[in-house]
Amino acid sequence: MSSGVNIPRVTYGLIAAAAAAVIVLALREANNIIAPMLMAVVLAIIISPVLDRLMKRGLPGWLALIVTLGLFVLILLLLVGIIALSLRGFTGALPGYQARLTELRDSLDATLSGFGGRPASGR
Repeated sequence: MSSGVNIPRVTYGLIAAAAAAVIVLALREANNIIAPMLMAVVLAIIISPVLDRLMKRGLPGWLALIVTLGLFVLILLLLVGIIALSLRGFTGALPGYQARLTELRDSLDATLSGFGGRPASGR
């Protein structure tokens, strides 16, 4: 004979669901801590091989670190510059996109009104 208390399976299911909900909420609240930590781990994984290779070539650790971080900052600045140029081009092309969308909407309105549909609102 078992000396334990018989707990229905439904109770176990409810406890598991409550535990899962608590874990999900805790992870959501800890996002401000977890996200930067994961970013740091990813950056360390990316930068580590460059640092190791420079140190194997005979650079002192402090100099290899400075060179590696300098390269990382340079690459980051290049990426920011590329994104800025892309955004500038996109914002310059926005009036053309708006005009084309207006033409398409007017064409769709004309087609739908031929079938008895109502024109799109929001003009």
